[in-house]
Amino acid sequence: MKTDSSYPRVRSPLGFSLGEWKSIAVHLFKQIGSDNLTLISAGVAFYFLLAIFPMMAALVSVYGLFVDPQQLSDQLTKLAFVLPQESREILFTHLTKIVSEPQSTLSIGVVISLGFSLWSASKGAQALVTACNITYKESEKRVLWKALIVRMVLTGAAVMLMVASLLLIAVVPVVFSLVGLSDTFEQVVPVVSWGLLALCFNFALAALYRYAPHRTSPKWRWVSFGSLLATLLWGIASYGFSIYVKDFAQYNETYGSLGGVIILLMWLYFTALIILLGAECNSVIEHHTVSDSTQGNTKPVGERGAVVADTLPSDKS
Repeated sequence: MKTDSSYPRVRSPLGFSLGEWKSIAVHLFKQIGSDNLTLISAGVAFYFLLAIFPMMAALVSVYGLFVDPQQLSDQLTKLAFVLPQESREILFTHLTKIVSEPQSTLSIGVVISLGFSLWSASKGAQALVTACNITYKESEKRVLWKALIVRMVLTGAAVMLMVASLLLIAVVPVVFSLVGLSDTFEQVVPVVSWGLLALCFNFALAALYRYAPHRTSPKWRWVSFGSLLATLLWGIASYGFSIYVKDFAQYNETYGSLGGVIILLMWLYFTALIILLGAECNSVIEHHTVSDSTQGNTKPVGERGAVVADTLPSDKS
């Protein structure tokens, strides 16, 4: 077994040497298997599927009060382009049903419907919190009311992230138009919009990794590497999966009318797996330094309130 002096005292992931990164990569590969990350991701994806429709109802309740249904549908169409066509059709069929309700109904019952929708959608947040605890080697020790608050806050934050995403899609083209640059930089507008969306998604993942596990929160720099990795992988995987479904997969022929649901579930599975891979990556990186990676005053190993910060790998490849 290696002693503390065998491990680096780095202030951030950027301080690791090439040899250390090789050791981290080997450890990460082992942890993916030992934590059953693929199996856990399947469970999270199932809860995501249960949560996605209540989440859409909550989104309509909040964002639909400020724009008309057609604008909402148009903006969601742009936001959902990363989904395969069959999955988009399922979501927009449900969305059309929601926005077809009279606007007064949505306004009068917004508080009640929003609360119910958030509660239903929080099942997905609960699954994600549990999965993040597993990647960080923690157990859920929060009392019931604190755990419920964490669930609801994460769910509400997810809705607000979607609202912010829709606003970015709508606002950026308007800003370029107002300053007279929309025609000149026609190709740049979508790049700016999606660049800002990627930054929002990256920050949301970093916040998830920092606050979801039941432990002393790590410093931001110890969750940023995994969030950046997950953001890049998610964009690549979503685009690649859309091409695969369009050109190669035969889900509709195999599953019939359930093909669209299966495709949506597969996309949610890849999403969950990539999110948890980012958490696992952060966990392994934090596990390989002797330096205190937690927020607050510097504390010695064993007194930091986080398993991966208070222990070191049993061996080093």
